[in-house]
This record gives sequence, structure tokens and C-alpha cells, in this order.
Amino acid sequence: LRLDMPAERVDVLMAQWYIDEKDKPPRYWTTAQTLSFIKANLITPERGKRELANIGYDLEHINVYMESSK
Repeated sequence: LRLDMPAERVDVLMAQWYIDEKDKPPRYWTTAQTLSFIKANLITPERGKRELANIGYDLEHINVYMESSK
């Protein structure tokens, strides 16, 4: 490894970086992206419903979005 650091220091930094990466929240698609992916048949409507639920929509709003995207 060519970082001009002692191996022990590199190990500490790598462990810290790994923890930082694990703590990042998952990335979700936007509503518009999700609906366009359903319309383009890139994801199933069921997957689209799950994605909309993941970003916080309740069942009523999900159903309205699904009907409007047909």
C-alpha cells in the first residue's frame, strides 16, 4: 500500500471508513423516477408500490399514484 503511512494507521483509517460507509442511509428513487420506471416496465407495479412505501407514502397515496400512472 503506498500511502506513506504505517500499516497500523492505515488499518485504523480503513476500519473507520468502513463504519462511516455502513452508517449512510439507503438511497431511494424519487416518486417521479419510480412512476417512470413502472411505466417503462423496468420494475413491476408491486416493486413500485414497495418503493413508494419506502419513501413514506401511505396506501391511499400509493393507490392514487398507481392509478394515475396507467
